[in-house]
Amino acid sequence: MILNKWFCLIFVLLMTHSVQLNAGIDYNFSYQFRGSTHGRILLIIPFRVYYESFASMNFSSEKSVNGGFNFYLSDISESGYMMRTSGFLGKTLVALTADYDLKKGLKFALHKLNHFCVPYYSKFIKRKKPFLFRIYSTKKNSMGFRRNSRGIHSHFFIDFKVRFQHHPEILNIDFNIYKILLEMLKIHNHSFLPGNKIETLIMHPRQEWKSSPLDYSSYINRVVVLAARIMKRLKPFKQTAPFRIHYRVSDLTPSIIEVTGMSKPGVPIWGRYLIKEVIRKVRIRLKDRILLEDTFTLTIENPQGNGLQARTSLQLKN
Repeated sequence: MILNKWFCLIFVLLMTHSVQLNAGIDYNFSYQFRGSTHGRILLIIPFRVYYESFASMNFSSEKSVNGGFNFYLSDISESGYMMRTSGFLGKTLVALTADYDLKKGLKFALHKLNHFCVPYYSKFIKRKKPFLFRIYSTKKNSMGFRRNSRGIHSHFFIDFKVRFQHHPEILNIDFNIYKILLEMLKIHNHSFLPGNKIETLIMHPRQEWKSSPLDYSSYINRVVVLAARIMKRLKPFKQTAPFRIHYRVSDLTPSIIEVTGMSKPGVPIWGRYLIKEVIRKVRIRLKDRILLEDTFTLTIENPQGNGLQARTSLQLKN
């Protein structure tokens, strides 16, 4: 009887240890995408367009057999939303939110609408309308991707179900914030390391290096079409020349290493719109080489200050 008790205790301890060894590492990935433009057609007809979207999701990561980590959806961390002006003159502001709880989504939509304060655009708003979407997907096989040790993402998949509150009625406004979320991972899809391993940077922290040549045309075109299908009818984004991001070790302590990359290429990508600035920051925990944070910002502007900005953040939770 005593042996049986000891056997049960040892079995529980072994099982607990096994679970700890194989437990996933939790991350949050979020993005924000903004775009604005205004002017006159034929010097007479005014137009105004403002767009903003955001999504934040929690992922559980598992070591992959080929190295790196596989990331699987575990939950949303807060309501996702898309907010944009409607109509040629931008006098109507709509907010579309997605959540498991429609009441929570409505509260969030009203908050975004009531606190909309964007220079130039706010003063033209006459009407505000919320639209609600319910999230139905909860399983980890509804969204995911793979990341290797150099910060390159691949093996994207998505089967994430979001439906309009009055489904099967169809709302004729594009709402693809979770597809955009995965596309955002591809925008900074290049290695932040000068080689294949981080050990070189630890041994030689003062070195500086450049990324491979980068062309964001295809990434931006996919994102803007998901944001608004009308972009298919307009002139596509076409970067006139590739550029490189300049990287360096910005911080090194006994526990973490931080790598920062920056570029101000001034490369035309859409008429008078230029890629003004690209910033990437990656922080790694040294004792186990676990990613702590990978943030990215891309800014595209024309001389009048109109343009696009994309921000992403992949951060360790636990």
